[in-house]
Amino acid sequence: MSATAAGDVTFAGDPMALLRGIAEQCAAGQADAALGVSPALLASREARDLVRRTVIPTLRRDGATAALAQLLNVYLEVAPDSAAERLLLASLLVRLGQGAQAREHLEQLAAARPGDPAVIASRLQLELKEGRVDEAAAIAAGFADWDDLPARAAHLAMLALLRAGRAAEALRLFDSYGGESSADLINDAVEAHFSLGDSRRAQQLAQRAIAQGMDNAVLRFRLGTIAQASFDHDRAIVHFTEALKAAPDDLRTLTALGELMLFKSRPRSALAHLGKVLERAPHLDHARALYARALKEVRDFDGAAREWLEIVRRQPDNPQWKRQAASALNLAGRRLEAERIFADLVGQRSLKLPDGFKDGLDDLWQRVDEVALPAARYEWAWRLRAPDCALPREEWERRARWGYLADRLIFDWLECRPERAEEAMHRLADLDGPARAIEAVLGQGDALVIVTAHIGPMFAAPLAAELVDFETVWLASSPTMPGLAYTPSLISTSDQTEPLVVRQALRALESGKAVGLAVDGAMSLAAPRLLFEGQEITYSSFAARLAHRRRANSVFVAPRWDEGRLAFHVAQLPSPRPAEAMEDFSTRWKEAYLAELREMLAGAPENLRLSGGIWRHVRMPT
Repeated sequence: MSATAAGDVTFAGDPMALLRGIAEQCAAGQADAALGVSPALLASREARDLVRRTVIPTLRRDGATAALAQLLNVYLEVAPDSAAERLLLASLLVRLGQGAQAREHLEQLAAARPGDPAVIASRLQLELKEGRVDEAAAIAAGFADWDDLPARAAHLAMLALLRAGRAAEALRLFDSYGGESSADLINDAVEAHFSLGDSRRAQQLAQRAIAQGMDNAVLRFRLGTIAQASFDHDRAIVHFTEALKAAPDDLRTLTALGELMLFKSRPRSALAHLGKVLERAPHLDHARALYARALKEVRDFDGAAREWLEIVRRQPDNPQWKRQAASALNLAGRRLEAERIFADLVGQRSLKLPDGFKDGLDDLWQRVDEVALPAARYEWAWRLRAPDCALPREEWERRARWGYLADRLIFDWLECRPERAEEAMHRLADLDGPARAIEAVLGQGDALVIVTAHIGPMFAAPLAAELVDFETVWLASSPTMPGLAYTPSLISTSDQTEPLVVRQALRALESGKAVGLAVDGAMSLAAPRLLFEGQEITYSSFAARLAHRRRANSVFVAPRWDEGRLAFHVAQLPSPRPAEAMEDFSTRWKEAYLAELREMLAGAPENLRLSGGIWRHVRMPT
């Protein structure tokens, strides 16, 4: 054998001496020396043992991934049955971005060593890392055939099943696991219970784990979300704060706490938390939207406009973001920009409208199965339906989705085709009855407050007021835009400050106009909420206080569908009694309003609307 050089020492014909020299060089930080190892040098068991004891551990310690991967390839040419080395090579290939090659090695090992915990864990880790969730879950589904599964492999298997939406199987794995539970396994079980809607079990398990010394960010975050769903916001803040102590950079917790701070009227705290989210993940538009709302609350209108424009740049086809951007630009005094972005919004939506309003209504049944709304809203509304409702659940939900689409059509038609609004008017039923009911109330006093909620085809209410010639102004979140048909009768709550909205409403009543508003609307995330039929809903006492202050009468008006045509539910609400205190009247008025709202929610599903207002914070009933 010819002489071979290794550093400044020459070894002639002695493979072991050459390998020892390579080991010395690697130990000195010269990882490339390992590239001198050839299959011929590893022919003997003694040589392979030397490399396995010295060179491989040194390269692992020094993080010489590429050199180690090449060495292992050579090693496996000579000793293809070396499971530990093949497993190590697979993990290195994953780090080097060579997932396909890693998968080949792991599949060979799985065939040769079925049920091997280390192989199972590596396969699961690879599939999860590459986003192959279904493949990972397919591996995890075989857990019943595995023996002595270590906690890490069990955790990866549960994680795979959870990500694949197979929470029940994940819990079966947890229940059958015979080893000592780890914090990761407890976290997975808590998530599985929560995913299956069993918040009580999730909470019990998390609290027990914390009492046993396994407190961690995941458990605290889940306890925070459970407390939030139970309307215990102060307890939720405590848990989210504890979660951040354990994981200060956790994006989910930072976002959740930021949103809660907005709800608690603490926008500067919200900005601090949400700012950290955007520093680490600027692509998270939900967090950026919350950040923009917080900027508005601290009256940084230029900053709010900047954030909304960034969201629009990232999601140019989202109409809601453009509406918010236009409102923020108006607040910032940048009205020409607001008009441009709103005109673009209207133009985009107009292209999607049908040629005729009736055609649009007729086509809605073809689109109902495309509607995606939170399941919690259906579940809550289903519980509130009238006892005599005989509709099967599937048909009931389809009709509810049709109502959602019909309301959107009316809104789009009035905003994008104002010159053809009469086509929508033709769908209105005879308005004589509702008009007489409102006139009867007007006859008792000059000032009138018309209230509604986010139910039924609510955008038909301003249209009806125009038809029956009531001079009415409406509080709504639409931005103020010149040229739009409804602008003269709009008090915008999105591009004006709250004191200005209040002053405009009072002036309207003083001038003899009726003021209309949705009681469950919200100018900010900090809008008051109350418990109603097991859910937390937005409720503003503004209408009741306005009626008391101006000694005004008030009526509850709810547009609804009646055999395919628009009709209106009208009911008089309490008027203030002589010398009645504001709080006493507000309480009495609220009870009457909620009774009318409850009656409407028990009615036909096409009159639910399922969006905005009372629906915004609905969570899955427990």
